[in-house]
Amino acid sequence: VLFNWCSSFVQGRQQHVKLKTCKSEWKEIKAGVPQGTKLGPPFFLIMVNDLSSELPLYKYVDDCAISEVVRVCEPDLPKLQQELDNVTQWSSANNMKLNVKKLKISPGHF
Repeated sequence: VLFNWCSSFVQGRQQHVKLKTCKSEWKEIKAGVPQGTKLGPPFFLIMVNDLSSELPLYKYVDDCAISEVVRVCEPDLPKLQQELDNVTQWSSANNMKLNVKKLKISPGHF
């Protein structure tokens, strides 16, 4: 019963865009869960549960972050690139789009 209810919650959804008095055509939503729902965060965490990483990986609500300390004198950039490649492959295999605009490198000096 719970599986059927969850399945019906994410299937058969449509959306359209409204700007002032203009509306777009209705379009079927083929993936994801409705934003602003109580079930959105747990469904996301279930979805990304098998996303693994050799680097620290933080998953929260509808976002993931990978972190790595890289020494300036001995950068291990191939390891970081490999992890980014793994996440890209996982995203593609699971029909999830990566938002490249949110990709950030945050240098810190200690």
